[in-house]
Formats: sequence, C-alpha cells, structure tokens
Amino acid sequence: MKIGEKVKKLRELRNYTQEYMAEQLGMTQQNYSLIENDEDEDISLKRLKKIAETLEMGLMDLLAFEDRQIFNNYGNYSFVENNHDTINNHFDTERKLFERQITHLESEVAYLRKLLEKKLDSE
Repeated sequence: MKIGEKVKKLRELRNYTQEYMAEQLGMTQQNYSLIENDEDEDISLKRLKKIAETLEMGLMDLLAFEDRQIFNNYGNYSFVENNHDTINNHFDTERKLFERQITHLESEVAYLRKLLEKKLDSE
C-alpha cells in the first residue's frame, strides 16, 4: 500500500475531511489531494511527521499501517465468545475511540463554524 493510500484510509477512519487535513498542514486542499493520490513525489519527512501528528499517531505507525490488519482483527473475536472480559475490553477500547472521534468532530464543527463566520463577515 502506497503512502497516499495509507494517509487517505487513516483520514477516512478518523472521519477527517481533506479540507481539515490541508488546514492542519498549512496547504491547500488541492495540494493535499496530491498526497493522497500519490502524485506528490517529493513528500518530506517533516510533512509526513505533521500528517502523522494530525492523525494522532506516530510516524512509524503511519508508515506501517495496513488496513487489512484492522479489519481482520475485528473478525477474530468469534473464538472468544465466552470470554466476557476480552469482549468487554474490546468494547471499552471501541468506546474510547468513539469518544475521541466525537471530540474531534466537535472541534471540527467549531473550526468550520469559524470559517463560515469569517466568510460571512467578509461578504
């Protein structure tokens, strides 16, 4: 999987928009799109670190990401159906991920409202 594909999958899993990512990286959405489409051949290590930071992960985790690992892991719980502790731990982890996503979405909504207010004020 190419780096652009990884970035796109991780962005989508976090439910971030390209516009949000571009703003965090200090670039246009069109230039950010080049990264996801693997058309930015000279992506710097500094930029990759900032992308990983924006995606709330380490650079090595970003580089090592494989979407099959995530989706395959969800299918491996059938063998522990009777192990309630394992299942509860899974749901606790999932709940924390959803809480983080909600917090992020709330901040993204606030950010978009601010952009909208600026746009309306300038008209």
